[in-house]
Amino acid sequence: MTEEQVEEILKRQTDGDNRLFGEIAVDLGYLTPGGLVKYIMGSEINHSEQTFKVSNK
Repeated sequence: MTEEQVEEILKRQTDGDNRLFGEIAVDLGYLTPGGLVKYIMGSEINHSEQTFKVSNK
């Protein structure tokens, strides 16, 4: 996902969209449902080894 896509999702949440980040990303076509599941499963497996960060540039 691009930084702009992440910002769009966060803005929607700030503006009152109560869905989870991944739900919005899939609805907007930024991720496929399968891609989201793979990412979540990979993050759970590697959670202790990786840190995920969104930086403001």
